[in-house]
Formats: sequence, C-alpha cells, structure tokens
Amino acid sequence: PTRQALADMELQTARLERTLSEMMDLMALEEDPVPSRRGFDLCSVLRQAASLREEMARQAKVHLTVSCEPDTCPVLGSPEEAELMVFHLLSNALRACGTGGKVQLTLRRCESFWKLTVLDDGCGLPETSREAWLENRRCFLGGAGLGLLLCRECCRRMGWDLQVEQRAPEKGTRAVVTIPLCDEPMPEPTVELRSDCSPVRTQQQYQ
Repeated sequence: PTRQALADMELQTARLERTLSEMMDLMALEEDPVPSRRGFDLCSVLRQAASLREEMARQAKVHLTVSCEPDTCPVLGSPEEAELMVFHLLSNALRACGTGGKVQLTLRRCESFWKLTVLDDGCGLPETSREAWLENRRCFLGGAGLGLLLCRECCRRMGWDLQVEQRAPEKGTRAVVTIPLCDEPMPEPTVELRSDCSPVRTQQQYQ
C-alpha cells in the first residue's frame, strides 16, 4: 500500500507540473495580445529538433525522423512561438508513443502554402473508443490537454492553421500545420530550441 501511495503521489506531481508549465506558457501569450510577426526560416527550428534524435532514441526509446524540403522555409510569424509549438507537438507525440515508437516531422512546400506534419504511431486520439480513451489517458496521465490548446493559440496568433486527426488505417495521430507562403527577407540568426524545453526531458518527467 505504501509503495502504491508513493507511485500515485509521483504521478499526480508529474501531472500537476505539466499542467502548470502549460498554463504559464498560455498566460505568457495572453499578456502579449498583439504578437510581433516577422520573416524567419522554419527549417532552422526543425534542424534543432533533428539534433535531439540520438538522445530521444537512447533515453525515450523513440525513433525520430526529420525532413525539410527544400532546406530553407521562409515563413511569417514568431520564431519563439513556432519553437514553442513544435516542441509541444513533439512532446505530445513522445508521450503518445511507447518503447520502440516512431515520430516523423516533415515540412513540405505545396502550391500555395507550407505543410508541417507530425506523425506518430502512439495511442491515438481518445474519441475513437473507450479502450483508446483509457490508453490516451494513461499515456498523458489524464492531463488537462493544455498542450494542444497552446499549439492552437500559437498558430492563431501567427495566422497559421492546425488540424489534429487520427491516422487511418495506421495507429497513431497526425498533426498538420498549414502555413502561408512568405517572401519577406529573413534575418541571419537562426532559432535554437531552449535547453530547458527538451522533449526527452519532458518525456522522462512524465513517465
């Protein structure tokens, strides 16, 4: 009984920490009602995500593939909020996957927009069945779902669109971000993912 009580306490602590972190990020966005948008290279964010592949494979046992075609993607938005969105989408995919899971992060240019896609072969969306709901709740610790809300808010502020759907017939989830094309010049500095926002560290914390 004591061991189970300690395990329950640890689970509740992880759930609370995640919820508080996501709530603080949402509050920070609300404090800046008029977002500053500028041209930047979204591929630079994906390259930073790709640098986490070895760490994710070693510690989270999840295989990440990242593809950006072409290798420069000029978009209009906030580099910081784009970084935050990509991190949370990857974090969600990591939590959904078990050992040996696969996550794919791709960026492609279509005729009139960019398409950023995050695929995972994890537990999927909870709406499909009671079993899926239970598995999703187990993977995400029954959290408040603020991470996805945060991603949608980032997209709304940047004029992007986010759709999340069940993969069919494959198992897992597909998140697709549609981004308008941008011809504005981009600054020289690249965007780097903050070290305190590592998806792997988040995955370890939530396990």
